[in-house]
Amino acid sequence: MKSRPSPSKKLSILSLLSRYRGPYFIGALVLLVSNALSFLIPWLTKHAVDDLTKGVAGSIGHYAAAIIVTAIVQALLRVVSRGFIFGAGRNVEMDVRQVVFEHLQTCDANFFQRHPSGELVSLITNDSNVVRLFFGMGILNLINGSLLYTIGSVLIFTLNPELALWAVLPYLGMILVLRQVTPRFHEFNRVLQEQMGFLTEFMQENINGQEVLRSFGSQEHQNQRFGKHNSNLFSALMRLTRVRGVLFTTTSALAGLGTLILLWVGGRQVIDGVISLGDFVAFSGYLGLLVTPTLMFGFVISIWYRGTASLERIRNMMAEEKMVKEPMDSEAAPKAGDLTIRNLTFAYPHVAGATPTPVLKSISLTVPKGKLTAVVGPIGSGKSTLSQMFFNFYPISPETVFVNGRDLSQISTHQLRTGITLAPQEPFLFSKSIAENIAFGFKGAEEDPAFNRDAALMRAFEDAELRKSHDPEGLSLKTVVGEKGVLVSGGQRQRIGLARLFASTSPFLILDEPFSSLDIETAENIYNRLVTLLPHKTILVITHRMSLAKKATNIVVMDRGEVVGQGDHQTLLETTPTYRDLIMLETYAE
Repeated sequence: MKSRPSPSKKLSILSLLSRYRGPYFIGALVLLVSNALSFLIPWLTKHAVDDLTKGVAGSIGHYAAAIIVTAIVQALLRVVSRGFIFGAGRNVEMDVRQVVFEHLQTCDANFFQRHPSGELVSLITNDSNVVRLFFGMGILNLINGSLLYTIGSVLIFTLNPELALWAVLPYLGMILVLRQVTPRFHEFNRVLQEQMGFLTEFMQENINGQEVLRSFGSQEHQNQRFGKHNSNLFSALMRLTRVRGVLFTTTSALAGLGTLILLWVGGRQVIDGVISLGDFVAFSGYLGLLVTPTLMFGFVISIWYRGTASLERIRNMMAEEKMVKEPMDSEAAPKAGDLTIRNLTFAYPHVAGATPTPVLKSISLTVPKGKLTAVVGPIGSGKSTLSQMFFNFYPISPETVFVNGRDLSQISTHQLRTGITLAPQEPFLFSKSIAENIAFGFKGAEEDPAFNRDAALMRAFEDAELRKSHDPEGLSLKTVVGEKGVLVSGGQRQRIGLARLFASTSPFLILDEPFSSLDIETAENIYNRLVTLLPHKTILVITHRMSLAKKATNIVVMDRGEVVGQGDHQTLLETTPTYRDLIMLETYAE
């Protein structure tokens, strides 16, 4: 399999411009015609004034009509040019968001620990919007200004070289200003986008954590923290505004100075008979057309540096090296079989310079097909970490984890997660109906023409004990659960997560504390339904419910990151003190 180009390379300026070179080329061509017509108006005005000066008034009506038609056509062409270039900018924005979102789907767990969700949301929204301005308004003004300066310079130097030199002399001062101002633009824009990301991240965390903030009375403290973030953003904006102000004021002053020089030098040339009044009017018109791009120059510079800073932030994020490497070649999704771990030691990735502490130590175990395997142990013994080893969330050593005999490091992430389904202790629910949340478990099964979606949803709904006569809420498949499931109870959220698992066609099922929020009767009913899947599934259940764990054919006991026992209930009672302690603790609790 050939290596794919880095996603960050897809977002280079040249790559994005090349992708939409057609609309940009047509837009530039239309702008060229439009600007040529704009310079035609001073030329027509010149001839009209010269005729008036000579006392020939008969042609004035024709010139006036020509100017009106030219202005109308020019306005229409400007609308067309903006449609092409702004449309390309919108397409670039859409592409950037799509590429970033698709990249996020491939990132490992460590990536999301380094980048808070608020920062990533800011990249997809705020920074992508700035990129759109860069490839839309920025490119339009860059092309338009370049054409106006090129055509205008040729015309004024052709019309009167001496007067042209005097008129453009003030613009040389702009070079000195730019050398002082532009280096600050990039840095100030980068800081601005970072501060917007910090503020977005803070707001998202506080909105999601409102229940905790209210319960601890932390509103005033959070208001102060928000004020600090808001003040930092305001300061970044003001620094950039001051630089923009200096640039805009300077360009305005230079444009005005050029007009003043034109009136002084050009007026004297008209009086001395060096040039005609028509030439002076035309020259003034040509120079006037250069005023707008001069005034827009500061705006273009600002958009340019904001766009490049935002694009740089996005590309830097996407260029980060992934800790979990994709194999060069991979077969189809793993089929039913055993899950095996051989001498696995694992530590969560830490920041540079820190010494990682092993969470799992020399783990070796087998989860056989057709037998329900339970993993038990004290809190903090590494059970949940063990469940994550089968999903490639973190980098693990080769030849340590096997899925139906295949080395996990040689299976693509997509194929691996297609074949294995996880039911976590706290399932994430989307702000949709229960049916739509359960349907995430189908994993492509809907592509089968024989698949009956409604029947599969109802079967999973019932298997997870969501249809219970004593449920006061009266849940149904159409019930909307709210953001993160806030409209249903903790037990109902857990059962919806279990319904996803029952809806899954994956041959491997892993359940991490799936019964912690359920009453014992409901937990036993769901456990018994899991047992009915065993002939065709490989099932691993992590639980503190010893009354359920002891029913498993294969029980793994963990303590302090190590496997301290494995076997059936009776064997472990006789050989493993940790297991006996867990049984006794539950007995005393009851």
